[in-house]
Amino acid sequence: MKKNFITMNCFTVPIITLLIFVSLASGETYQSSFGFSINIPPHWLIMSREEIKQNPDLFDFNQGALETTDKNFLQQIKNQVATGKIEFYANQKT
Repeated sequence: MKKNFITMNCFTVPIITLLIFVSLASGETYQSSFGFSINIPPHWLIMSREEIKQNPDLFDFNQGALETTDKNFLQQIKNQVATGKIEFYANQKT
């Protein structure tokens, strides 16, 4: 149980922080499948369950913001997104 709690916090805290930061920036309003809406700047990539269904190559681990990220970590994120447990937002400028 403790491992699940730590894993949940490892995902939850950064995502909430990211959502707060992104909501302060101007951009297109995105309606999440989790029931909230948020303004997303155009240079941010939104990866949701629906996006992965429509574009299976969205998680290209060798380009842009994802190329320097640990591949095992990205696979775990992809699996979580594909099952609808989380949404992933990536700043493509960094």
